[in-house]
Amino acid sequence: MDHKVSNLKKTFEVRTTEAAKLKVELEKEQETIEAAENLVGKLEGEYQRWSEQVRLQGCTCVGMILDSENKSVLTCSLV
Repeated sequence: MDHKVSNLKKTFEVRTTEAAKLKVELEKEQETIEAAENLVGKLEGEYQRWSEQVRLQGCTCVGMILDSENKSVLTCSLV
């Protein structure tokens, strides 16, 4: 009986440790998701702002290109 209780205690300790590690990992992943959602929200706002600027300036978007630093650059032509 003592052997069985000892084994159960060891199993409980292992599972408790695993659960604590998983909780920490989950919190990190939730922070990553929140940061990504925040970034997507900001990018959406930038896209809307850029689109409005393009519309107001009478341009037609003809595509996106990458500059020498691999940053996206909106290319437009005047209408």
